[in-house]
Amino acid sequence: MSSVLRGELGPGQMPLLRECFPVYDRLGTWPVWAYLDHVPDAQGLKAAEVLASLPADGGARGSVRYGLTWNRNNHWLPNDGTPLALTAAGLRHLGAGAAPLLAAFMDTTRFLAERQRRKADQVALVTEVLCRRQGCQRRALAQSAG
Repeated sequence: MSSVLRGELGPGQMPLLRECFPVYDRLGTWPVWAYLDHVPDAQGLKAAEVLASLPADGGARGSVRYGLTWNRNNHWLPNDGTPLALTAAGLRHLGAGAAPLLAAFMDTTRFLAERQRRKADQVALVTEVLCRRQGCQRRALAQSAG
């Protein structure tokens, strides 16, 4: 994770992140922008300015932008009905409250990476499949040269 995403957040930035997670934790869905747009008003903050001020990495010359939040139209201010989700980097800023979700995400990512790695290993095997009326049998013949 980029150091820009790990840095301290300003006092006006944390309320937006803190408002997103409890909604997700309670309802299982991320809050829509129309809801979040009104929360910082009570603290004298403009949600759009806060969102624009959150750190992000990438996005230059066609690269993918990764920040503390994500939405379907990630390059623009979300529409009122667009959910605003926290990324793994955003969840990290919330500490212990979001730790179980972040841990579950990391465990799932590791599991999927291992499955993908095993699949890639199978590409290097030469296999033979023998099909009869009773079904098919598959066996590895030899490791391919490579």
